Amino acid sequence: AAGGGLEFLAALGKAAGDAVGGRLEALRAQSRRMTGMLSALLDYASVTRKTDAIAPVDTARMIRAIVGSVHVPPGFRVLIEGTWPTFETAAAPLDLVLRNLVDNAVKHHDREDGTLRLTARVEDSAVVFEVADDGPGIRPEHRDAVFLPFRKLAPERGTTGEVMGLALGRRTVEGLGGRIGVALLVGRPVGRP
Repeated sequence: AAGGGLEFLAALGKAAGDAVGGRLEALRAQSRRMTGMLSALLDYASVTRKTDAIAPVDTARMIRAIVGSVHVPPGFRVLIEGTWPTFETAAAPLDLVLRNLVDNAVKHHDREDGTLRLTARVEDSAVVFEVADDGPGIRPEHRDAVFLPFRKLAPERGTTGEVMGLALGRRTVEGLGGRIGVALLVGRPVGRP
């Protein structure tokens, strides 16, 4: 209903002149942004209440599909390494978390020719997934803040979205009994084996 009212106002604005039309277009953009934020907030609030079916998930196939669907700049390298097991879990939440981590690593990288290293391994009774890149990193004092809803550390080049990916990821992982965090890899350049 709000969209229809804004369309009507936009038509009136065009008739009234460019200044009014420009302000109404800004109002429409702000309305779309707020709608997106509300949708993201509803997703965040309901993420731990969803009941997803537990089934065997081929994580190697999943990560290849995720990498194939995320926009990766032509000069960017994505390395998939380690042991990507098939195990019983909820596929949709795992896909959501891995997709958000991969997307963020690419989107927030400071170069078009970066390297992203995706690694999985089985450790005791857990599967550990690592998403590492050779980008600017996250300063230690901001490592918890990146997981808060609507928190953006710095304006990115041409990025859009509601800034909920990592917050949704943390809530999803912790709701399923896992852990997620940010670590600094020291002594092993991400772009080299």
